[in-house]
Amino acid sequence: MSAIIEPERETQDRIIRLLRDELGYAYLWNGEERENNSNIEDEQLRKHLAKQDYTTDKINAAIL
Repeated sequence: MSAIIEPERETQDRIIRLLRDELGYAYLWNGEERENNSNIEDEQLRKHLAKQDYTTDKINAAIL
């Protein structure tokens, strides 16, 4: 890893530990090498918002 990337990865790992170990969030996986990787997974967000009883129109507006 480059000198710039290493501190970034260390910071990301610290944040993951905080969210997972101290705040109880589930860590799903690291998708950095996956094709079409994105910060927001549209399909997962759609499913989550639908479970929260948002209408399809509101979900579409939020994701667009």
